[in-house]
Amino acid sequence: AGLSNRIEAAILPKGILSGVATVLLQPKEGICLYALLALLNSTVYSELYRGLFGMSGMTAHILNYSSKPMGYLPLPPVEALCIQSSGLSMLGRQMQHLVEDAKVDEARELQNEIDGFVMDLMG
Repeated sequence: AGLSNRIEAAILPKGILSGVATVLLQPKEGICLYALLALLNSTVYSELYRGLFGMSGMTAHILNYSSKPMGYLPLPPVEALCIQSSGLSMLGRQMQHLVEDAKVDEARELQNEIDGFVMDLMG
């Protein structure tokens, strides 16, 4: 979202307005939103974005996130993003519920699980 030190993704329900600095991504048909949520919230993807596009930041730690560079990030095997019951999708569903319920400590613990899963996916 806008200027930040990492990618912070959330699924917005219909009818919810986002802030002016929010980067909106509309995935292709068939992509599981929850799998994409988990992938984008992983530390792996934040570090990958920093490595590829870090020169677009305000400082070494605060980057300017935008939709165009996001489209150039590599993706794991398509099955991980398209199947509603994939491990990545299940982790994304858990993350969305924890964020909605403002369970910060539990979300941090889940973040470690997501990071490990994404590392395995990306090889």
